[in-house]
Amino acid sequence: MRKSLAFAVMVALVGAGAAACGSGSTAGTPSAVSSTASRSAATTPVVGGQPPGLRTVTSSDDGKTISLAPGETFLLALGDGDWTPEIDNQAIVSRVPNIAVVRGAQGVYSAHSAGTAHMTAQNGSLTFRLTVVVK
Repeated sequence: MRKSLAFAVMVALVGAGAAACGSGSTAGTPSAVSSTASRSAATTPVVGGQPPGLRTVTSSDDGKTISLAPGETFLLALGDGDWTPEIDNQAIVSRVPNIAVVRGAQGVYSAHSAGTAHMTAQNGSLTFRLTVVVK
């Protein structure tokens, strides 16, 4: 699952990069994919946005409950600052490693198995709370 998410991020980047630089390249062409794939394999950046269909959780979701199916993901984007997210049950939901995100985002998280997990994120005196139910 993690490799398919990373691939989706790379495909989104190819399209965004080709459109932004006006190179006339078509997203998905072998040369565009190979140049993106040749970048660091350890970190797949989400530059200038997010992959299509990726749900975004923001500070306006504080105190809310979201429902996900196993394999679904979301981007945690609480804004700038030194946010430290924690999840009480990482067997239910956890951060996807090796994905660099845009400024103001704290990571991409993936649902794994049915159950409920509670996320908190601290930034100084601010506390963000989210309940994630995986069905």
